[in-house]
Order: sequence, then C-alpha cells, then structure tokens
Amino acid sequence: MKYSCLFILLIISFFSCKENSEKSGELNNEGSDSSEYLLSLLPNEATNVHFFNSVVETYEANYLNYEFIYNGSGVAVGDLNNDGLEEIYFGGNSTDDKLYLNEGNFKFKDISSVLGLENLKGWTTGINMVDINADGLLDIYVCRSGPSKINTERANKLFINKGNLEFVEGARTFGLDKTTHSIQSAFFDHDRDGDLDMYLLNHPTPGFKPKKFTTHIEEVKSGKIQTDFFFENINGKFIDKTREAGLTNFGYRHGIAVGDINQDGYPDIYISSDFDEPDFFYINNKDKTFTNVIDEQINHISMNSMGNEFADINNDGLLDICVVDMAPSNHFRSKAYMKSMNTTKFNALADNGFHYQYMQNTMHVNNGNGTFSEIAQLAGIATTDWSWAPLFFDIDLDG
Repeated sequence: MKYSCLFILLIISFFSCKENSEKSGELNNEGSDSSEYLLSLLPNEATNVHFFNSVVETYEANYLNYEFIYNGSGVAVGDLNNDGLEEIYFGGNSTDDKLYLNEGNFKFKDISSVLGLENLKGWTTGINMVDINADGLLDIYVCRSGPSKINTERANKLFINKGNLEFVEGARTFGLDKTTHSIQSAFFDHDRDGDLDMYLLNHPTPGFKPKKFTTHIEEVKSGKIQTDFFFENINGKFIDKTREAGLTNFGYRHGIAVGDINQDGYPDIYISSDFDEPDFFYINNKDKTFTNVIDEQINHISMNSMGNEFADINNDGLLDICVVDMAPSNHFRSKAYMKSMNTTKFNALADNGFHYQYMQNTMHVNNGNGTFSEIAQLAGIATTDWSWAPLFFDIDLDG
C-alpha cells in the first residue's frame, strides 16, 4: 500500500518548480564546497518540470471572500504505470493542475491531458495517489475547495487508473464527489477488512463566523457542527460513518497523519487544527470506532497547528508525533509578530476542553505506555517560522 499524503506543496530535493531556478551551487553557503551537500537542485531546463502555483487575487477571489486563499496546494508522487519510476501530480490554485510522467534520469514529460486537467475548473488543495480498487494500479484522488460558490467547481475528483496511462473520472461512482471544501484525504483500512476506508479533511465554509465563545465551544464538543467526514468502504462504495465511528469534529484543518501509534495492529489518527480549536488524537478501538485521547495522553499542543507527521525519531520502534506551527525563529520577529497573551482566553480554552495550546512546533515522543513527552525545545525545532508541514527521511543513510 502506498500513500502520497502531503498537504502542502513539499518537494525537497530533486527538481525545481520555481519560475526562475538558481543553479545548485548558488544555494550553498558563501564559500562552501558544494560537495558537502547531499542534495542538488536541478533546474527546470534539466527536468522539464515547469509548474508554478500562482495565486491571483480578483474581485471574487481574495482574502476577504476566501480566507484560505494563501494556504497553498498539494503534490502527490507515485508510480502510475508500474515501470519503477514515480510520476508527479501538482495541484494548482489559480493555475491548472499538472501531471508529469517520469521518463528516467530525472527527466519528466507533461501528460496532464490524459486527465483533462486543462479543463478542470476550480481550486485544488490536497492530492493522494492510492490503489482505491485494489487492481494493482495507483489511482488519483484530488481534493478541491476555493472561492467558487459553484458546487461542481469544488467537487473532489477521483481518476481511476485503467492502465497504459488511461484514466476515468469516477468520484461519483465511488461516493467521493464531495463539495465540502476539502483539504486532504487519508486512505487506510481502519477495520482490517482488506479494503481502504477514507478520512476527509475539510475546512469550514468560507465566511463562517462562530457564535459567542461559550456557544461555539459547546457546539464543537457536542458535534452539532462539523467539518470532517469519515467514509467506510462497503462493497466498493464509500459510506458516511463519521458519527458512528466517533469522528464528528470541527476545525480549521491543515494536516492528518495515520499510523499504528500503540502497536495493536490498527491505524490511529492525528489531526491538526488551526486557531482556537484543538488538535484531535484518535485511538482506534478495534471495533470500527475511535476515541479522542489527546487530553489524557498529550500534555500540551501547538496552537496554530499546520501539518503533522508520524515518525520514529529515536529508533525505539514506536511512532512519535511532530506538529508544526508558525513561531518565528529569532527574538525580534517573535516580539514583532507575537500574538496577544490573553491569559483569560487561554484558561477558558483549557477549562472547556480545548487543551493547553502554545504557539510553537511540538515533538511528542511516544513513551510506549499511553503517554508522550513533548521535546521540541530540547530537540531545537520549536521555532521554525511559518512551517507548513514536516517530513522525516534518512537523508544521509545513517539509519
């Protein structure tokens, strides 16, 4: 099973998607030998990747009408034709999505026309490559949102891979043509019945204004308002089982991670929430339901949570949790951009079940006993400016 589940446009290494690429040597520190660096930035001319995610404000599309306009888009990487080389799908906002065929040796070819992306109106957010029908071919699920009030321009897309780089759009057939302002999807077998279910991450309807503080808290806690959805795969059709699974919640979403945190063989879920709403940490009860254990297992969380990631950072065999925020990395910027220190609101959020939230990245180390130790300050990663998503990998192959 292969997941390409990155929320924000994160390509860290092998090619450039900038309009004007620098040579790799120009990225190195002045006076440094480029041989010290483990990655090289390849220019557009070398890779033939010429994607740039532009955001153009208009009378209809601007921050006042659509407060999520600068949230960015997504990217997915996967081998669509089973030739051992991975293709790239870039999501666009004010520009068209692009699909690039990997021709080897870091050479790519724009094959967006096989999906009809030039005719895809609307605003793409997250992308996922996943074999949704278990036929051995990766399919592509595209989350959609944006300022448009036309439902068809916000409907999520599912491109079913028929082989030989031929695709058929089948979101409605599978019950996944949602228009709920989606941010990202996560496909996983929550009940271990052999097929993939799906958690759909959404943000509130643009322009949503919470009621007074106490009323909003009560509506969130009681499930009277919700953003996200959970769909169980029943005979190839995705059925809404959000409430039955105990996953009804509300928040301004930016990231989701799925993995077996407590090593019981079942996938668990962590969800990042921006603004006042807390993150959610769902443990799989192994009976098609989940329980949010964030208060019991995690002492404090990030406030403006962006992306998150599960990774075993200390090689103890247990998955840890990293969540990024937007705390400035130097003293001047931290004071210039510091949010108001409203202790009354902080205490009210904590007292009403919205947890202890601090504006910094968090690194929750799994203690293996149902508790976590937060060590971002100790690890030196607490303040990295406005960070959209973490990604862990062994860059120097040292284990």
